[in-house]
Amino acid sequence: MIYIILIYIFIVVICFLYIKKNTQIKESPDCIVILSASINSLTQQRLNKAIHLATKSKNLKIIACGKEKSIFMENYLKNKSFHNYIIQNNSTNTYEDALYVQDIINKLNLKSIALVTSPTHQRRSYNTFKRVININIENFPTNLFFSIDSILLPLGWYGVLINIIKDKKYNGKLF
Repeated sequence: MIYIILIYIFIVVICFLYIKKNTQIKESPDCIVILSASINSLTQQRLNKAIHLATKSKNLKIIACGKEKSIFMENYLKNKSFHNYIIQNNSTNTYEDALYVQDIINKLNLKSIALVTSPTHQRRSYNTFKRVININIENFPTNLFFSIDSILLPLGWYGVLINIIKDKKYNGKLF
């Protein structure tokens, strides 16, 4: 039994170390970029985090990314009475998110962004965006512990493992 507990703690620590985050906005970013998820509840968590950050910091513009969830994100933002947003509805993956956001950043002449996604996806998305866009990026993952992809649960471990593999494959980075 002690081995199971030690293995559990080891896996959770590895997952926690993989997550890249800022605890507060250091510099005032020019906008918040939110990456959609394949599940509405995860996308909703990301939207809530972005809205919270946006209203906390001079009502920043949100760029919501993702073709599959674009209608859901737009409706959710409207229902929350948040109107300062751009829906980027062309991308189908994180790399395309970065490419299409780069176009928006260039058009709006932005110098920094706050990146919002799930904790298990944060480091890989940061590395992908840094590879594509030469801009200051601050990281704000959604809730670490109270979601279906929590790093305390096997689904979260799976998410971290998949993102570590993809990060190594696409960005050449392990951590």
